[in-house]
Amino acid sequence: MSDLAAPNGPHDLPVGALIGDEVARVPGHASLMDVAAALTEREIGILAVGDGDLPDGVVSERDIVRAVAEGRDLTTTTAMDVAHTELAWVDPAATVSAQDLDPPFGGDEAADG
Repeated sequence: MSDLAAPNGPHDLPVGALIGDEVARVPGHASLMDVAAALTEREIGILAVGDGDLPDGVVSERDIVRAVAEGRDLTTTTAMDVAHTELAWVDPAATVSAQDLDPPFGGDEAADG
């Protein structure tokens, strides 16, 4: 078992253990072409959107695919045009069951731990 496990249960992890140090971000006015380039360059699947300390939303690879399927112009459609803006905030000290997470953080692999 990982030494990141919280004492609440054998497969619980603090949320902070799943969070990287840097949040990748694009401004709300970034075009979806710019978003796609940032996702590809960083080799990630989701970006925070906004200019302030807290993000205004998030945009993912799936949002890019949806925009393509809808025939949107990726050079004029902005990150905020497709961003998900209902965000949940979680205390990094809160725990989550590793069994409820997808690998590599949980799922079947964690249950075998």
